[in-house]
Amino acid sequence: MHRGRDVLFETMNLYFGVTIAPYAVDFCNALYERFNCRIFHREVDVTNLAFDPEEVQSQCRFPFERYASGWGLKSLKGLVQLIRDEEPEYVFTSEFSLTTVRVCMIRFLLNRHFKIISICDDSWDMIQGNDFSRLHRVARYIVPKMVDQLILANPQALQWYRHQYGKGLFMPILADEKRLRRMYATVFGASVQRRKQMKLDDRPLVLFVGRLIPLKNLSFLLRLLQGRNIHVAFVGDGPLRASLEELAKESGQSVIFAGRCGGAELATWFAMADLLVLPSLQEAFGAVTGEALAYGSPVIVSKRAGSSFLVQEGVNGSIADPLDEKQWRSALSRWIPSTLCLSEKLRPSLLPLQFESCLEALFHELRRNPS
Repeated sequence: MHRGRDVLFETMNLYFGVTIAPYAVDFCNALYERFNCRIFHREVDVTNLAFDPEEVQSQCRFPFERYASGWGLKSLKGLVQLIRDEEPEYVFTSEFSLTTVRVCMIRFLLNRHFKIISICDDSWDMIQGNDFSRLHRVARYIVPKMVDQLILANPQALQWYRHQYGKGLFMPILADEKRLRRMYATVFGASVQRRKQMKLDDRPLVLFVGRLIPLKNLSFLLRLLQGRNIHVAFVGDGPLRASLEELAKESGQSVIFAGRCGGAELATWFAMADLLVLPSLQEAFGAVTGEALAYGSPVIVSKRAGSSFLVQEGVNGSIADPLDEKQWRSALSRWIPSTLCLSEKLRPSLLPLQFESCLEALFHELRRNPS
């Protein structure tokens, strides 16, 4: 099996994730190449994803392996066999999932001494009570005691877990901005031409990227954008598309529904955008915030999104309460007039953190003090 030249561990390690999303590719590639991990993901219903899984898999530099994650005995036996065969030093798991619990149980039953690292994207908003499920809320007070370490994506959540359990390492959900900047340079010329061809170069373009579902608060967004001299683009698909199309038609607003995009096509939309908006009522992280900032686009993001800490008020965007129309109107008025993209050169990155620096700090902490 291929190994990166700067691999940190000779021992084979294991990673069990849910699905491989665009924002997780760079992190999984790094775990494979430098942490000597076999990367496993479970089967999911691709119709419910906001991205094309085949497009994402094409960016993976590791063999794509699946694992069974159901309640049956077969899935448990599969995990036991993998752990016995590989004898890992580290096992990375997703959140407080059934797989995490099973790995903890297997370690106890087999009397093994590997470290279990749970990767958790809890936002501060979730910890304060706005959870996706009651089960997750209960698991938050049980599973962290069973694992050796937690990787958190949000600084406030990190501090809470450290105070509560004495555990917590920081790794935000970021794509490698160097890769994104290379993609930006590749699609820049096409993005300028696309705006002209679509007659979008006369007004600012406000972009939303994600699933078209109630939690994204998109009807609220369209209502606030009504009457503004802008273009709006929704990149993504979902059950609310038809009703949003009808609402846009009734309002007379210039709204484009681009559907689900990935790769160079998605990069082109980020390059075209003058402003990204994320008005979610609930958002564990919101990786599109970091992606837009890497492309030099300011953002207005819900205060409930875990990624809101990436936004420096008045510098690279604004943070607003998704239920407060006044805050959103003020933020939109602040950023829309000054964001028309007329430049013939790439915008500088607005991202305050670098993927590689965060990754190096994480790996250093894991090697130095895993628990």
